[in-house]
Amino acid sequence: MFDLRWSWLCVPYAVCAAALVAVGVVAAMVRGDRVMRLGVIGASTAALPWAISFCLVSCTDDAEVAVRLLRLGTGPVSLIGPNLLLVLLGLSGQLERQRWAVAASGAMGTVLLGLCWGTSWTVPGVHRLTSGMFYVTAGPLTDVHIAQLAMWIAVGVV
Repeated sequence: MFDLRWSWLCVPYAVCAAALVAVGVVAAMVRGDRVMRLGVIGASTAALPWAISFCLVSCTDDAEVAVRLLRLGTGPVSLIGPNLLLVLLGLSGQLERQRWAVAASGAMGTVLLGLCWGTSWTVPGVHRLTSGMFYVTAGPLTDVHIAQLAMWIAVGVV
C-alpha cells in the first residue's frame, strides 16, 4: 500500500464528500419524479470520487500515487454534466423530445471517462502547490473533460 499521513488540507474535501453522500441519500429517500431523483443521484455519485481522491491526494507525498488517485477521481467528472442535463430536461418537461441530447452527453462522458482512466491525456502528471498538496497538471484533454460540466448545463438551459 502507499503511505498516507494526516493533513488538514483534506478536511474541505472530506466535508464535500460527506455533503455529496447526503445529497445522494436524500434524493434516494425523498419521493418525487424518478428522472429527477436519478439525475441528482447520478450527479452526486459522479462527483464523489473527485472529492475522495483529492482528500487522499492531500494526505500523500508520493507524486505517482497522486497521479493515480487523481486519474481515478477526475474520470467521473465527465459524467456530472450529462446527469445535470437529465435533471434540467426533466424539470422543463423536454426530456422526451431531447432524449438524443441525453444519449449523446452520456456517450461523450463515458468516452472521456475511459480516456481519462486509460491514457495520460487528461491527467498526465501533477505539480506541488505552495500548500504542499499535489494538483493536476493539465493534459490535452483536461479542458474538454472538465468543460463537460458547463457544456451540458448550457445545452439543458437552451
